[in-house]
Amino acid sequence: MIHPLAKEFDRFLASNLRSTWLEVRSVHAYVRKSQRFIDGRLRNFIDIANVRVAKAKRGKGVFKGLVQLAMQVDSYEGVYVECVMNEQLAAHLNRNNWTMIDRSPPDFYKRKDTI
Repeated sequence: MIHPLAKEFDRFLASNLRSTWLEVRSVHAYVRKSQRFIDGRLRNFIDIANVRVAKAKRGKGVFKGLVQLAMQVDSYEGVYVECVMNEQLAAHLNRNNWTMIDRSPPDFYKRKDTI
């Protein structure tokens, strides 16, 4: 299945934009091309800073699919999820071995080479 944001995400990657809202019907995500000082060096990451999903689409893999899209981008080393206020999402990321940045609310990241 093709992720509903795939075309928007590809356009963003091909653009000179550093950040943008990806919006398709009931899914909205704010993403950014970033550099993060992680594990002792500066690394290129795709940030997911905000995701809004209509209730009817929740729990159906929309966030997971967006992460998978971001993880497939060759020129970036991983995905960084900012300011996780949803306790279910934080628990999910912890269960799936994402590294938590201890702040309130926490950030999480996953490097491709640790998958």
